[in-house]
Amino acid sequence: LKGQAPETFMRTFLGWCQEAKPLVEDLHGAIVARRHKLEDIRAAKLAFIRDAGLHLSPAARDAALSLMRTLVVKPLDTPYPPKGEIISENSAIRGKWSQRFLCDKLPDKRNKRLPIHNLDPCRLVSDVGPDESICLRDESGKIVGLVIRNFCRNEASLAWADMAAAEQIPDRKHSQFIMTQSPHRQMEDTGKLVQMGYSAGQRNTNKFHWVHNITNTRLKHPDITSSNCRASSLFAFTWQMMQSQLPAEVISDFNSFVQRTGMRRMDADGQLAGLNSCEEPGVRSRYNPNVHGPALKPKRPHAAKKATPRGGTYNVAIGNQNFDFHGAELAPPGGVIGQNYSR
Repeated sequence: LKGQAPETFMRTFLGWCQEAKPLVEDLHGAIVARRHKLEDIRAAKLAFIRDAGLHLSPAARDAALSLMRTLVVKPLDTPYPPKGEIISENSAIRGKWSQRFLCDKLPDKRNKRLPIHNLDPCRLVSDVGPDESICLRDESGKIVGLVIRNFCRNEASLAWADMAAAEQIPDRKHSQFIMTQSPHRQMEDTGKLVQMGYSAGQRNTNKFHWVHNITNTRLKHPDITSSNCRASSLFAFTWQMMQSQLPAEVISDFNSFVQRTGMRRMDADGQLAGLNSCEEPGVRSRYNPNVHGPALKPKRPHAAKKATPRGGTYNVAIGNQNFDFHGAELAPPGGVIGQNYSR
């Protein structure tokens, strides 16, 4: 048994225990307790998959989407609400913010004050209610907008996602590439956007690789790797929910882009495909079992353009339990995490 992996050793040991009878009472009790624990973990994991909406098949997803209201829209001759103005939905909101936008000192004096526009609901094509989901299509049938309420129905996973996103904000640099016109606009932004995943690098030194935006110099390499894994797991979990609930044409658009460009999926710079399980040996997800990929070793910077196998492993921590999802399709190459960002 020397040199065997822990899971292989455990299977070999349990196989020996089945043949070696009778077993010592304490050993037999330990094996039974382990089996019951694994059954509880599997049951909790399957319940989480169901509550988070990860269990929907393509047919079930399409059936749910067919019940959603669809509205056919066409471009307006004049955009409304107007661009370049602050929108006020009612007089109470205007009264609350007039002092701030029209009189108080500007965060950046190089910018002009924007007028406040009172919204006219009669000029809106549609007003989507707070509990209403809707699909907007143009006259050709192409999706131009989509609103899905209660997208994630599992409160525990929402709490984990909030925590996983929030921990990225303090240690990483604000993304300048999303800023409009010039970087000094950041003076007006109270929030922060953090880029995650793969990046094309700076404009003057283009290099496609995992984003290097850590500003906390106290973080060691293992800490950064762990942070990348948690962030990539967050995006992988979100991507799995998107596949279970969004129209197939939306998902295929992402996938065709990744396949056409050969970009790597968001794999924590090659770490997710080889992530060690946090669960008991032998516990595997029944979710997405038909998508697998070989373990992916970290790549050198010049080799980072090679596409990542779709199959990978990501982890979701719910309370005191960790669920590993093996052979799951990872998220597209990049994304952003925002906090209080409204530009």
